[in-house]
Amino acid sequence: AAERNDGATTKKKKKKNGVCSPREAEARDENGDGRGRHEQERRNGASKNEKGKAPKEPWSDEELSMLAKAVKKFPAGARQRWEGIADYVSAQLRLPRPRTKDECIAKYHEQQATPAKPKAELPKKNTTAAAAEPTPEAPPTKWTPEQQKQLEAGLAKYPASLDANDRWKRIAADVQGRTKKECVERYKELRKGLQAGSGTGAAPRK
Repeated sequence: AAERNDGATTKKKKKKNGVCSPREAEARDENGDGRGRHEQERRNGASKNEKGKAPKEPWSDEELSMLAKAVKKFPAGARQRWEGIADYVSAQLRLPRPRTKDECIAKYHEQQATPAKPKAELPKKNTTAAAAEPTPEAPPTKWTPEQQKQLEAGLAKYPASLDANDRWKRIAADVQGRTKKECVERYKELRKGLQAGSGTGAAPRK
């Protein structure tokens, strides 16, 4: 009986001193009392996650272009702007690893801080040489008898007492398919022919 009492007294002392048997320790862990073990497992898992974290991937030109479009599509002040930008870039390009909000913000500010590269200047065209070259004129078309009659009728209808510029404008308006310049040239041609006695047409009136 004395030995049993001594054993019970020893167990009580161990409990008071915080010492427990292996079975009691397992029971405490199962009941949620083993906080130290769970805390250690959580830390170990966090360290594994940090080690297995995927490295940052460089941005491609397509991603940068799509980011610029997304920034315009979601203007400042929009609700959950950067979440929408990140989703837009990832969805449009179907990225295997979607870009996060933080990645998009960091890259945007990086692009803003980096000065834009100057565009390569295209070689200028030599406009002076092009302007100096005469434009080839279309070969004159032959006057039809109908146009000749209209020209002669216009010369008779609009007297030389009118302003020369205004007169030839009116004459050309009555000659189908001919300009004022062509009418004047035709008139000079006919007058020159008559003076030479070639008889290339009826005598025009001034």
